[in-house]
Amino acid sequence: MSPAEKPIRQSSRSSNAQGTEGRLRILFQGSHVATQQRSDPPYLLEKARSIARALGRSIIESDFDLVLTGACNLDREIGAEAIAACQDKGLEPRDRIRTYLIVKKPGSEPRGYGSLVESTLRYWQQLRTQLVREVDAVVTISGGKGVADAIDKAELLGVLAFPIATAGGASHSEWQRLRDAGYGNHEPGDIEFLADIGLQPDDLATRICDECRSHARGSSESPQKPPGSSDEERSMPMELKELARRFQPNMGPRKFKDIARERYGLEQMSRKRWTVRLDLMDPATRVRFER
Repeated sequence: MSPAEKPIRQSSRSSNAQGTEGRLRILFQGSHVATQQRSDPPYLLEKARSIARALGRSIIESDFDLVLTGACNLDREIGAEAIAACQDKGLEPRDRIRTYLIVKKPGSEPRGYGSLVESTLRYWQQLRTQLVREVDAVVTISGGKGVADAIDKAELLGVLAFPIATAGGASHSEWQRLRDAGYGNHEPGDIEFLADIGLQPDDLATRICDECRSHARGSSESPQKPPGSSDEERSMPMELKELARRFQPNMGPRKFKDIARERYGLEQMSRKRWTVRLDLMDPATRVRFER
């Protein structure tokens, strides 16, 4: 790992304008842990590591930038391989890799890969919201609540979402949820390959990068919602984007529910986690939130 340097403290709006030179930015989220709160199958650990390493190299070799939010667990695997790929190509890692940090303990040594950026935000949910807005794609392996949150936000904000299902965890659950909803980054069913257990890590990473190049927000295509929605229904997420910009992750469920109902007439709010759904059966309800 490259030596840690003092993080750059900057506002949430300045980072996207620095150093990318028009390259696509890929946010990685994922972890594999065995604790009382969450226990990922040990036999999937090496698979998760292999996929992370393949992604790290493929992202750099595809001339993309890598965005991380840590230096441990699977972030360590993808970050170290991305550093090695930069060195092989004679690139400066700080120009191609960026790690965003929320420093909880003043004076603690920051750790990460490439350029280290200390966020001024207080909560990881807020940082994920900021980063998903700024990147072109979100790729996840295994993981828990943070992965689910990142995929939810990518779906809401129209960012390419690649929850890799073959290593279990929340990535598998989110892939299943998107598949059941008929979601596609470009067309329905185009995320099926993320659950192909016969696909080798290098081939999987290459396929993801190819999909990013073809269908990221800078291209003429964009992620689509489930089939069958009318033009009026397809425009509904624009209202939700406005709600997302105003949404504070530390806002209580009752306050969020009141704001959603008052401003947008939204119904069926869950108490813990909100996922946007178009209500195709009853246009009068327009949109709903559900777990």
